[in-house]
Amino acid sequence: MDKKSLLIFSLLGIVLLSLFSTLPVQDYKYYVTACRLWLHNPEGLYTSENNSFYYMPWTLYLIAPLSLLPDHLGQAVINVCSLAALGISIRILCPASRTSAAGLALLTPYPLSILFLGQWDALVLSAIALSYWAEQKRRPWLLAAMLTLALTKPTNILLVLAYLGYQLRAWPLRLLIKAVSLPLLAVLSSLALCGYSWMYRYLQMLATNPPPGFNIALWQHHFPAFLSTTLTVLLVCSLLYTMKAHRNVASLYVVLLTGNLTLSPFLTPYALVLLTPAITKIAHHSMLYGICLLIASWLTFLVFWFPRDGSWMYLYVVLVYLLLHGLTSNSNETPEP
Repeated sequence: MDKKSLLIFSLLGIVLLSLFSTLPVQDYKYYVTACRLWLHNPEGLYTSENNSFYYMPWTLYLIAPLSLLPDHLGQAVINVCSLAALGISIRILCPASRTSAAGLALLTPYPLSILFLGQWDALVLSAIALSYWAEQKRRPWLLAAMLTLALTKPTNILLVLAYLGYQLRAWPLRLLIKAVSLPLLAVLSSLALCGYSWMYRYLQMLATNPPPGFNIALWQHHFPAFLSTTLTVLLVCSLLYTMKAHRNVASLYVVLLTGNLTLSPFLTPYALVLLTPAITKIAHHSMLYGICLLIASWLTFLVFWFPRDGSWMYLYVVLVYLLLHGLTSNSNETPEP
């Protein structure tokens, strides 16, 4: 990057930081409060004293510097990073897509809700995208850092992580050791800094104090059990076929990200920001489909908030997955080596 581009991006970052700092502090306050409580009592994490933090403990290492800032400024920093993360994710996972397709995907309510709430999921998305790039380029230290970031909130990316692990089977042992070193260090340091019982406390907290409301996952709706079971089996079979037959690895990552959302046990509306690469790819193949998905995203988002019915939003995720699966399976995308 030349000096002129660096200056432009720096000025843009300052402007965005100023704009985002005017937003009210929303979900960001929960994990920054948890971080401050943890700094005073490390073993209080995931207890009745500090029970609104649903991320892995090493997330606190990243939040700790932000906790020194006023909350509105800390949330603004997260938002600027999230916006950059979305751009990076689209650039890596959808390299051939038109700018108009990416812009359409960013106009859905999910990226906007991430920025309004100060949530973390766009950073996880970029970590997956950069993990893919690092795996392709054999950059073990970058992969280690991105895996550590992705694992701060692993529920909605487990299929991608499993496939990434499968891809790493061809790596030499010395590179594998480097790639797993930072995630392993994060886990071990959590035992020391958050108490050796943090895993037990975390599971107990989930059992007694699950994340409040807003779960749009398949088994949370009043679908007939037979329908839910059949849909689950079909989705699993479809994903297994995709992993075996897909030729383009970047597209496969996008398909797996989308498919994981259809099977996730806990799925919030803002987590659908993980659909951004999928909607970008669909809009690139067919702008008409992209516009229809944009309209449908806002309709299902409004239905979720006013009648409080998340079933239509879940069905929207399934629709995106089916469209993506059909378009990428029938496309002439160049296979990767």
